[in-house]
Amino acid sequence: MREKTKEKVPMESKAYPGEFFFFIRVNELLHGLGSRFSVNLGYLDTLCPYAEKGLRISSFYDLPKEPPLIAHESGLVRQDFELQSKVQAVLDELQKEGNLVGGQVCVLDKDGNTQADVIAGTLGGLRSHIPMRRDALILGYSTTKAIAATLAHIMVREGYLSYDEPVSERVWKQFCPFENAPTTLHRDLERPSDEVERAWRWKREITLGHILSHSAGLWSAFPVKLTIKKMASCEECCASFEYNPGAPDETILPTYSPSEGKQTYHFMSFGWLVAGTLCGAYASKHGRSAVTFQEVYEALLEPKLSEKTIKSGFRPLGGSGSHVLAQTVTADIRASQMIQRQRQMDMANESSEKEASEAKKMMEMFQGKEFLVGSLIARFVLYE
Repeated sequence: MREKTKEKVPMESKAYPGEFFFFIRVNELLHGLGSRFSVNLGYLDTLCPYAEKGLRISSFYDLPKEPPLIAHESGLVRQDFELQSKVQAVLDELQKEGNLVGGQVCVLDKDGNTQADVIAGTLGGLRSHIPMRRDALILGYSTTKAIAATLAHIMVREGYLSYDEPVSERVWKQFCPFENAPTTLHRDLERPSDEVERAWRWKREITLGHILSHSAGLWSAFPVKLTIKKMASCEECCASFEYNPGAPDETILPTYSPSEGKQTYHFMSFGWLVAGTLCGAYASKHGRSAVTFQEVYEALLEPKLSEKTIKSGFRPLGGSGSHVLAQTVTADIRASQMIQRQRQMDMANESSEKEASEAKKMMEMFQGKEFLVGSLIARFVLYE
């Protein structure tokens, strides 16, 4: 076994093409050369607009600028011009403040008549040169937590599991498979043994109810070795929360007891914890060794959606059909940048209390903006 050291383990290189490492090495060499001549230049910032331009002129990103009209059943008759004006004013103000990349607001009355229909801004991202369209799908990010929770409630109602049973006892045994923590786990995690034992007992207590109420104590939990490939797999990320005897140093433990009733928004871990629990419950009832979260969703929740909902492009498990995807992330919510920055500091042994405090402040920005928080891979936004 490799001797335990303090060195930081980088992200798995197999997740990236060789060209990526060549590019990074060239960037490092340029920085070194600049340092030799006392030149401070952000090469990535310099290259960025040219890279974006190249992508934008490709067929994938170059879309018609004129949005097609979407005819509601009642037509595009705007009956409330005062409401239309007020909604437009709100979006204009948000855009002026820099808090809106692009947005859509459509208000219908109880009879299905259009009262207001407003679009503003652009499609965002590499399509920021294209105005927002009425037919564009805007990613809701953490609003899809409600979809995962709905599926959980359906499964409780149909007898797959209960809210109060610890998930590790029956439906997700690998989540925390033993009553007591493995005797060497504290050494693998480099933490005091009594602290690890206590956190292990807390994990054994976690129920579906704790997960759904954001009181599981795993609010800041994140797969230890995260790659782009793993991020795109709900099942692999779920497995990261299990105890793996082959990689005990990657064990994830809660930071407080779920029985405290303390609620802290599980911004990233919620979907993976729900998915792991529901997949285990579904597999247990149907006598299967494993199932994917997509299988569970398609078997139990998708059939309950109306045909109109499905045709409108609603697809939380990935895919937009013929609809255009918009990337309307606001300027102050950059989860991917925050995560990458923290990872870079860890790899360079630069982490400090100051950086930790700054990271905490950035996390506080998510409060009240949960609808924008989410995974880096749009296709699997439901699993965040």
